[in-house]
Amino acid sequence: MENQSTVVSFGVRLASQVRRLGNPVVVGLDPSLDLIPPAFLSGGGPSAAVERFCLAILDAVGDLVPVVKLQSAYFEVLGGDGVHAMAKVAASATARGLLVIIDAKRGDIGSTSAAYAEAYLGPRAFLPCDAMTVSPYLGWDSIEPFLSVALANHKGVFVLAQTSNPGARDLQFATVNGKPVYQLVAEHVARYDQAEEPSLGLVVGATFPGTAEALRSSGARSWFLVPGIGAQGGSLDTLVRFRRPDGLGALLSSSRALTFPDRFGGAAAWSEEAVRSSTRQLIDTVVAHRAA
Repeated sequence: MENQSTVVSFGVRLASQVRRLGNPVVVGLDPSLDLIPPAFLSGGGPSAAVERFCLAILDAVGDLVPVVKLQSAYFEVLGGDGVHAMAKVAASATARGLLVIIDAKRGDIGSTSAAYAEAYLGPRAFLPCDAMTVSPYLGWDSIEPFLSVALANHKGVFVLAQTSNPGARDLQFATVNGKPVYQLVAEHVARYDQAEEPSLGLVVGATFPGTAEALRSSGARSWFLVPGIGAQGGSLDTLVRFRRPDGLGALLSSSRALTFPDRFGGAAAWSEEAVRSSTRQLIDTVVAHRAA
């Protein structure tokens, strides 16, 4: 039986990892078959190729960053074998000491939402992960099972507040009762987790730094998972807007720019060293911005 006196929350584990590695970079694993280098595609079928590719990424960056984020869609599209590959990649990342976020953006109602929560965050989850992403746009009852199950099992959740895509403006900037929807999402999440180091966070895209600044100005202490660095055009020049006063609180996620570093010649010239070099370059740039 788990010794409750030694259990550490996701928020505390995350802060510890970021401090230990000295950077808040998240490497996103988006293993699109259209982009995976040819060397990984021979033998064993698509799911085996995706697994080999992701494990090579872990070999390249596993000692550099605190967190990896697995985009579940690229595994699920391959069927059961793909889901099995995702579980094996997550297990390998965990064994290497990395924290694992599953980017699934789940959100449903009632018992369905509860089942999703148990599947990813419960004691009998089908893969090892530390946190997942969820969507709140079916209402609060669609995310509350995730928040409750996560906290009960010392896991984390990142709720979509302001995403990085252009269409985010369609709903997330809408004003309700005098506040933008993303602010209402942040306030609801904060009510669930008032720990000194929160385990429940928000997705706040790098392409909307004004949102991050507004949330921090209103007192938000949650960790922000910040997608959009690199391929989507998010700028590190705005990093200061995402951080808390203690310098923590912002996880900077980059996927294609790191795992498919085309500046090294594209898929045909792909190598673990190229991925490692791209990741080191991002880390160095992030650290420089944090010190500024």
